[in-house]
Amino acid sequence: MTPLDSFLTDLNNTESEEEAWPCALQLLNSLGVAPPQGDLAEWFNRAAEWSWENEAPELTEEGELTLRIAAHYLRCHLAELKHHAFSESVHLTPRERHALGCVAQGMNSKAAARKMGGMPKTVDLHVENARKKLGASTRVEAVAKALRLGVISLSV
Repeated sequence: MTPLDSFLTDLNNTESEEEAWPCALQLLNSLGVAPPQGDLAEWFNRAAEWSWENEAPELTEEGELTLRIAAHYLRCHLAELKHHAFSESVHLTPRERHALGCVAQGMNSKAAARKMGGMPKTVDLHVENARKKLGASTRVEAVAKALRLGVISLSV
């Protein structure tokens, strides 16, 4: 198994950023690269782009490619973990999800109220509560975030 294969296998079994960093350090060790001093995330971002202010680590062409691929994958994996953690922390009520789903389908509050069997002001209240929970500034942003997080779908 190559260092990259081991890294990807180990990284895919992590469920938090704290669990991911030891995998990254183990990869560096297997490539013979000394662990960086300072911000590990910033170092891996530079490795992904191979943009170094100082000297890049001395690696073979294969080692450089391995590190760049691993750094890109690490960046994506960490972003996915953060996305998953945020989506897990957003708890919308069924009525908030339903109201947002109606808005996502292009309904105004009156049409959504008819569909939901309530009043337009109540729909507005559910959408507003969902907007706040999602950290959105507008109804449109709330719908976009909810769709992106998988909290709602376009089929209500």
